Amino acid sequence: NEAAFVQQFQELATATKEIILPKTHAENPDNKKKNRYKNILPYDATRVELKKTAESFDYINANYIDGYSQERKFIATQGPLDRTTGDFWRMVWEQECLVIVMLTNVVESGKIKCAKYWPDQGKRCTYDGYSVETVTEVDYGSYIVRTINIEETNNEYATVGRSTLQNTNALKQIQHFHYIAWPDHGVPLITSSIIQMQKNVNAKANSENAAPIIVHCSAGAGRTGAYIGFDILLDEMKSRNRVNVYRTVLNMRKQRMDMVQNMKQYIFIHKLITECYALGNTEVDVAELQEHISQQKNLSFGFYLRLLEEFDNLSIILPLTTSQKIALQHSDDPGNKDVNVLPYDHSIVRVLNENDEDSFYLNASFISDYSPNETFIVAQDPVPANVDIFWRAVVDNNVNVIVMLSTVGNGETKDNCIQYWPNEVGQSQTYDTVNVTLLDVNRTHAMFERKLDLECGHLNILQETITHIQCLFWGGKLDIQDTESLVNLISIAGHLKGDIGKILVHCCDGAGRSGVFCAVNNIIKRLRTENRIDVFRTVKDLRDMRPHMVRSAEQYLTCYNSIIAFQSSVTTYANL
Repeated sequence: NEAAFVQQFQELATATKEIILPKTHAENPDNKKKNRYKNILPYDATRVELKKTAESFDYINANYIDGYSQERKFIATQGPLDRTTGDFWRMVWEQECLVIVMLTNVVESGKIKCAKYWPDQGKRCTYDGYSVETVTEVDYGSYIVRTINIEETNNEYATVGRSTLQNTNALKQIQHFHYIAWPDHGVPLITSSIIQMQKNVNAKANSENAAPIIVHCSAGAGRTGAYIGFDILLDEMKSRNRVNVYRTVLNMRKQRMDMVQNMKQYIFIHKLITECYALGNTEVDVAELQEHISQQKNLSFGFYLRLLEEFDNLSIILPLTTSQKIALQHSDDPGNKDVNVLPYDHSIVRVLNENDEDSFYLNASFISDYSPNETFIVAQDPVPANVDIFWRAVVDNNVNVIVMLSTVGNGETKDNCIQYWPNEVGQSQTYDTVNVTLLDVNRTHAMFERKLDLECGHLNILQETITHIQCLFWGGKLDIQDTESLVNLISIAGHLKGDIGKILVHCCDGAGRSGVFCAVNNIIKRLRTENRIDVFRTVKDLRDMRPHMVRSAEQYLTCYNSIIAFQSSVTTYANL
């Protein structure tokens, strides 16, 4: 109910106006240059005070924020400026913090949002009185975890903050969690990675000490407030089995200005906490999955029933944004082979004309890979009326691999697709401004692999070679051998894509088989990096980007069986 959110957020703004607290230190002329934004200043009552030195004041733009049951669980701060990186590391040292959560990128939309206050992996830099070294850096898709060593260098800055228990050359190891998929003044389209990161942050913080967790974005208010608010509410939910988002945000605003800056972030907190309550933990331990593999080559009956329940739960919570205005304007377009699967506005593939204006409609969506910096295009099968637009989308979006999960036919029924490439090697066919030449064809029992040359008149590209993979094994329900072929197909497509290309995958509805392809790809990538799998949340995230991804319970089970096939192959090779 968006109207109810609007009303409550307006009431929150009214209540916030009554919070009138002094900010004398932040407004001191000597300190103003240390504030990134002039409208986000720390209150005196909750500000973090640095130890004074002969050369530096005690000011930093940061506030303590209470957790649900732990005072000063967090420090909310702005993204450091170049001139305040030394102060930032002084704060880390003096507060004995061992965990930092960064929710911004250094540059966003061409603007600097935060100084890069850490060195590259394997490098060491000195910031005022502290030597900082990035030891490791692990990419978890939507976030990066860095292990950073900080060591005092025996000058006045470092000595001031040293406790009596620390020796002169004390070294601390910091865990730096950097979430890279949260847009400024907005919210992530998908939720699972932020929930997973928050869980890992708390596990690390609770295992080390009771020192504050440092959280920052650019201003240290919007994204920072949403993250801390989620953490507080999650603890409240576990303790009381109920939550009060309004009260939590208002309390945070009494400790730092403007925490949770807009309604999108306010609604996002509700979605996060609702998912955690309604969906629970759906991660499957790899050892548990391995046990099923060792017992048999398919899933046990009890596990099977659990997965059917998971599939039914996929429809409990809708995406944050479900607007389909663009697609609904084209609801009668013959390119909609299945009108129940229309792209959301936030992820629709826009096909531009020569004047760079939206003019062509294609039932296709951008879908995030395990890494948010990489995307698939998922589309419904092309039809005679839009095959020109299909090829234009391929060229305009730097697609170098097309994966076809349909059978070839006349395209008049939902279960087959027209042939949209030349018949014979050496033959060419023109689709509006795109000329396609078939260079080579190779066939295995599982697929056709074709090399196609594209000449693109509207972009003045003389020649571009792409790969077209036609799946031959997906006629109905996939057996064990078929799931092995699917895993192999995903591996081949990923290898051919390389680092700079893009995969376009299509099937009759652009949701069922294509959803399985994307889900298995993302699950395997996470499994390789984190040794964890969560089929449910992977599919839920896909559905937040395009309706009905992984459409049936049978296809949902195929995702699990494909992971079993992947794990079995890994185990087999390991034992050779």
